[in-house]
Amino acid sequence: MVVSTDAPQFGAVHPTTAQLTQKEEVRYATPVLMHAMEMHTPGGEDESEYVIVIGVVAHSDVEVAGLSAGPMHAGDPYYANGTYNGTWTGEAVVSPAAAELLNVTNGTSLIPTRGARGNQTLTVTSIGREGVSTGMGQLPVVLVHLSEAQQLTGATTGDQADQILVDTNARNVKSQLENVYPRSTVMARSGLTAQNMSSGLPLAMSVAALCVAVIVGTLFVGTTMGLEITADQQQYALMGALGLPWRSRAVVVLVQALMVTIVGGIFGLALGYLGIEVTNHLAQQYIAPSAIAVAHPILGVCGVGVAVLIGLLAAPYLLWLTKRTSILDQLNT
Repeated sequence: MVVSTDAPQFGAVHPTTAQLTQKEEVRYATPVLMHAMEMHTPGGEDESEYVIVIGVVAHSDVEVAGLSAGPMHAGDPYYANGTYNGTWTGEAVVSPAAAELLNVTNGTSLIPTRGARGNQTLTVTSIGREGVSTGMGQLPVVLVHLSEAQQLTGATTGDQADQILVDTNARNVKSQLENVYPRSTVMARSGLTAQNMSSGLPLAMSVAALCVAVIVGTLFVGTTMGLEITADQQQYALMGALGLPWRSRAVVVLVQALMVTIVGGIFGLALGYLGIEVTNHLAQQYIAPSAIAVAHPILGVCGVGVAVLIGLLAAPYLLWLTKRTSILDQLNT
């Protein structure tokens, strides 16, 4: 299973960010190292899971991937001026998705499958309230000290990181940052380190699926129920002959149409939820570290509502078929 690939990284990031922080217009600067890593809890070697480990130089105002570095000790103690033999804090702030995936709470130990030396494990210091949202749900993220992430991922050589996050409101800083690393790109905060990775694609696909479902459902219900009404014309004619007004017969047809669509909607929801569970199970087993399909509980209410809408849209055609039924013609046949 391929979980990550190496890409060009910045070097000597600790001294570089220290220089940036000294600028008056810069509130803080921190390197950001991201790496997919396999972890497990004590005694859970057979239940290890992949999470995204993000290393930063802790600061009370640093927030990466929706997680605050405030619960961690300020700075980067293990770095120790580049010797990487300082105090190993093992502090980790985990996202709700990571906490659920690893089944951890505050104080739980996290053991990396590889990269750790001796007792270099992590301890859950805090569980964040938010995380990185994608079109496929929440990503499991673990926020740690940068030097400890470097140690676990083998990025201590050259003091490497993927990004440098700079907090400033001064516009002239951008030109200065472009000169720090040649051929680097300076942009506004976005990507994985932003709190939300939103996209209009899931919404567009949802709207398209809704339109297709309503159109196809209306045509299907109208056709099948229409054939049923045509076959039962003598029964409706008999109801009319017995004195049952057309309005009452129309209510019978409308109730039948709504019952068919509601039962079909409930059955479809059951299949949908089952499909999501099967998809997530197979994805987590073979291709993904976390669930890739989610369903909000309100989906059930919306599904039944769409089913009712389909029944109401098909009703005018069904009522027209009922009304055009001639009582005399049907009773004479």
